Amino acid sequence: MSNLSNDERNKVNRFTSITNASEKRAINMLKTYSWNVDRAIDEFFNQTEKKSTSFNEYQKQRKNNLERQKQLKNQKPKKTWVDRNKIEVLFNKYKDKETGQIEYDGVEKFLTECGVDLMAVESLILSWHMNAQIMGAYSKKEFCDGLFKIKCENLEDLKDRIPFLKDELADKATFEDFNSYVFTFAKEDPNHRVLDNTIAVALWPLLYQDKFKLLDKWLEFWKLEENKKKTVSEDLWTTLVEFSRTIKSVEDYDPMEAWPVMIDEFIEWLEEQN
Repeated sequence: MSNLSNDERNKVNRFTSITNASEKRAINMLKTYSWNVDRAIDEFFNQTEKKSTSFNEYQKQRKNNLERQKQLKNQKPKKTWVDRNKIEVLFNKYKDKETGQIEYDGVEKFLTECGVDLMAVESLILSWHMNAQIMGAYSKKEFCDGLFKIKCENLEDLKDRIPFLKDELADKATFEDFNSYVFTFAKEDPNHRVLDNTIAVALWPLLYQDKFKLLDKWLEFWKLEENKKKTVSEDLWTTLVEFSRTIKSVEDYDPMEAWPVMIDEFIEWLEEQN
């Protein structure tokens, strides 16, 4: 898909996630119907007569997309300028007087007042935009620079912007950048080259919800007694993005491709389960 635009790649990813079709089939269908995703998917199911769970899921998703489009129309215009002084006032509301930065309790209060759960992906998205270096804390520079970048100077701005920051992760390159940040951010020691199993297993559901068809099995595999002490390398962490997009079942897996060893072992375990 290297010759496709970002918008076209997003449409291919959406088509394949709903239909389980190959990328080649997705591109051909989308080109045939002038990159109209809904029409291409409708025709795909008509041609294959696959009016089953996938089709029902598609209809539900289509309804959600229409509702989302209505929300976008009603969205307040994005600010082109924000008052940095107001951002600093907001920072001071949550900062610890002794350390001069926002500590864990302040972060939790800030997120709660933004309508965000501390353990939700939205909290990671905000940390990413702030380029926060320590989980559960924001320095003044991180907080103020981050909110200035996303054009938010108060809680109401943030409540409006957060859903759209999340939607931006539908773009492949944006998600890959975010995913790489999370790997570094989540390490207990920045000098470590791997991520602890328990942390990875806690983060994958946040990152791959509705993105990885084999996610439940993947998590089950990592919770096996023989895997509990194994760590997750950065190579495995980043490769999982492509694996989740291209492998919908064991039949899609090509052992001749250069997947990390743990993915090979996962497929072998899946085959044994079947």
